Amino acid sequence: NFFEPFFDKLVQGTYVKIAIDDNVDGERVYRFCQVSHVCNVERSYPFAGEKTKKGVMLVYGKSKRTSTLAALSNHRLQEREFDLWRLYLESLKMTVPTKEMAIKQYNAIKEMPSRHKYTDEQVTVMVNRKRASGKSQVSLGVEIVRLERDVAAAKTANNFDKSIELEARLAQMQHANEQRLAVKTEDVVRINEINKRNREINMKRDMDAGASNRAQMDNMSAAQKLQYVRASASRRMYLSKDKIDVNLAEGKLVKLPDGRIMTVNKLVEVEALPDDIIPDNKKNSKEEDVLVKMERKRKAQELAVVETRVNSVEIEGDGTDIANKTIRFIDDDGTWTTIRPAAEILQEQELKKRPVVSDEVKKTRRGISMKDYFNRVKERTAAEDGA
Repeated sequence: NFFEPFFDKLVQGTYVKIAIDDNVDGERVYRFCQVSHVCNVERSYPFAGEKTKKGVMLVYGKSKRTSTLAALSNHRLQEREFDLWRLYLESLKMTVPTKEMAIKQYNAIKEMPSRHKYTDEQVTVMVNRKRASGKSQVSLGVEIVRLERDVAAAKTANNFDKSIELEARLAQMQHANEQRLAVKTEDVVRINEINKRNREINMKRDMDAGASNRAQMDNMSAAQKLQYVRASASRRMYLSKDKIDVNLAEGKLVKLPDGRIMTVNKLVEVEALPDDIIPDNKKNSKEEDVLVKMERKRKAQELAVVETRVNSVEIEGDGTDIANKTIRFIDDDGTWTTIRPAAEILQEQELKKRPVVSDEVKKTRRGISMKDYFNRVKERTAAEDGA
């Protein structure tokens, strides 16, 4: 706390971050500075629930500036901020603290609050400050300590009248502190009772919800049960018992020593479906499930359409690649449509672009030597000059 009597000594020589500006991207720019000493600023400002004029003198290289405690950043130091500070000190030929120096200062700061011994004057100042800020309840413990010291000092000085007066005030403070602690204890007990009652209500709701779910499951059909199980499964796979046996034999599933069946990577647990959920093994019922009946009807219609289409299609060509075959099928109006292979169409287009020379013509052609070629060039040139 900044109002502790050892605060000025504690922060001297420490390092802090402070925001100085915003860059073009709107990101805050920070500087890593050293605290030279504690000072007072011109105006009071709110900090930690109180108003104060206490500030710090910051040093960055050879530059100094004052800052309020509220302006200091509580963010972690970034590597680029430390490198910028270190390079700036090196450019000024100033000493950069070593790691050993930083560890020594950290240990001293950590031990200072526990090693500090409060004087009577310091305790009085803290009590008066608490009273001025309207936090009398918070200062009860501090005032009790101060009164105990005053009583001991009065007895040492043989001032019995003052010691009796101080002991009476001390008893009042101790009684007020006990009442405050009792109220806090009652509040804690009451809150615990409320939490316990809420937990019991939540457990009852969960049990009622489980019973309701089980009642709904009993009234579900086999298909609805299967859909519910798959939707509510979490990291669990459901298979029929015969499929589990087949996968275990093929090594796709493994059985653990505790009896659980897992996938090979042991990430998903496999559980057998109940007999009444599997359509082939479900219990006898008076009427067939509606969803299963509709699914069978849809599959039968699809098979009928596929059978009709197969009878109305002709495929011509050798080989197994369907892309190199000619496909003919009947449209709805009764006409035939032919789909030719893409390779055949491309070959026709290529033949139309350039003339084709037969092998017989190629055999009758004779090549020309370099001597004959140059003689023909000379003759053509002489004919052009004579013309």
